[in-house]
Amino acid sequence: MSGITVNEACDDCLTSAQHLNSTEIHSRSHVDEDDELLKYIWREYLHPKQYEWVLIAGYIIVFLVSLVGNTLGLSIALATLFCARGAFTYLADAFIQ
Repeated sequence: MSGITVNEACDDCLTSAQHLNSTEIHSRSHVDEDDELLKYIWREYLHPKQYEWVLIAGYIIVFLVSLVGNTLGLSIALATLFCARGAFTYLADAFIQ
């Protein structure tokens, strides 16, 4: 006898179907763990809390009001400059300086 028994299980003895099934289960468990980790990170750290939504909305409102205010201020300033002087003179002075 060669000393090899039939009951010993090793990776070399597995059929290709058994090896694929064990690899598939192992990779599927990693995917499940990764998905759970990503869901946990999103839920606990990345997704804004309720009070943070209020801050986000406040920042958006302040940004939009300032954008409208600056646009109106600039348009009023340009309108008064164009009325006071000709448009060509204003543009020529802007390029020269």
